[in-house]
Amino acid sequence: MAGVDQVLSNEPYIDERIKPLYDLLNSLPEVRTIGSCQGHDDNPVFDSPYISFHCPNLRIQGLLGSLNDMANYVDYDDLRPELLDEFLKAQPILYADWGIHVLSGDDSECEATGINDYYVFYSLEPYYLSYDKPSDIWDDIDQIVKYYKWKWSYVREAMGYKH
Repeated sequence: MAGVDQVLSNEPYIDERIKPLYDLLNSLPEVRTIGSCQGHDDNPVFDSPYISFHCPNLRIQGLLGSLNDMANYVDYDDLRPELLDEFLKAQPILYADWGIHVLSGDDSECEATGINDYYVFYSLEPYYLSYDKPSDIWDDIDQIVKYYKWKWSYVREAMGYKH
């Protein structure tokens, strides 16, 4: 829950367990997070972890969406041999089934977020039947951050980003 200091300072309060993912997403080009929650075992209103974001960059959308492809569509034979070991180390081992959901916005949401020209938002979240309580899958968030950092190192190079 947000502390008084965060509310009075207009700084967003970010739950501790989701903050590494929040920081990473906001460091990517053209990604802007809109909302997040680590999930809370003792609060049925905020019981599911998620992070919602806006991203018009198709290459970055592909990077973020690649998490959905990890379990089912990776062809290990197609990976260059020099990348296979690194890929296997970076592959997340997740407790829950995570995915990115496409959400449609409306004018009031665009006004509230300051994103006026886009009506599509995304939410990275676990499938609700794939875990029992949020604390069971908090380690998944760390695995997802690790995977995205690994993936970004290759996408960044392909896009010509230096840092």
